[in-house]
Amino acid sequence: MAKLSKPKQNTTPEPVGIPLAGTKADKRLLQALKDDIAPEATPALQFVTEHARVISAIVVGIVLIAVIGIGYKWYHKSTLEDGRMEIAAALQAGDADKVIAALEKAAPALPEELQLSAYSEIVMLAEELKNHDKAAEYWRKIYEGSAESGYKTVAGLGLAKNLVALQKQEEAEKLLDALAASAGESLLPQVQMERAVLAEQMGNYQKSLEIYQVLQSGENIFSKTFLAAQVEALGKKLKPENEEQKDSAQEEKPVQQ
Repeated sequence: MAKLSKPKQNTTPEPVGIPLAGTKADKRLLQALKDDIAPEATPALQFVTEHARVISAIVVGIVLIAVIGIGYKWYHKSTLEDGRMEIAAALQAGDADKVIAALEKAAPALPEELQLSAYSEIVMLAEELKNHDKAAEYWRKIYEGSAESGYKTVAGLGLAKNLVALQKQEEAEKLLDALAASAGESLLPQVQMERAVLAEQMGNYQKSLEIYQVLQSGENIFSKTFLAAQVEALGKKLKPENEEQKDSAQEEKPVQQ
């Protein structure tokens, strides 16, 4: 009777091309890749194999960031379109009071880029209605929410105008003085003109005269004839005061023996 031979263990490597799965498979694939790299392989290639998991995580992170960015842009665009439709619907609400109410209701939920547009519509309508409280409220929102210097200056001028209409001259004066220090070259003459007019209304003829003189000496859109007339008129208003001050000083001067 023939003696049965002990079955030999199968040492034949698994055929190439058979799909592998799981952690064990990952390790075997990495080892196989390392075995195929010759000692003279480039350092860059060696780095890739030694840090394969880290590199994979970085690639996945970059893809996720790109997907999130695309999603945000789509959402932001959609939100802007919805916001524009909200404003358009509000503008169709009826008379000015109803439009203002509709815009005020929609504004808090609008994207920041559209809020200033809604506020601008409100101030124009409020001024048409001579609702200076409402106009001042929203000019202030525009002024405080504007980063761009020109837009901020225009909003400040609008706010000052409505403050004057509300008999808040002192607040308007402080605002205009602040604007004069920050306004760009193109809008500064307009700010100075508003300061001069307000100073004269408040009885501060000296301040008004000095501002008109500054405007008179520079290049701007205002008529030189008008500026000269203002300087002359204010000079006449100040002349009696100056003469009184001179007479008072002479009276107080001690008589020399």
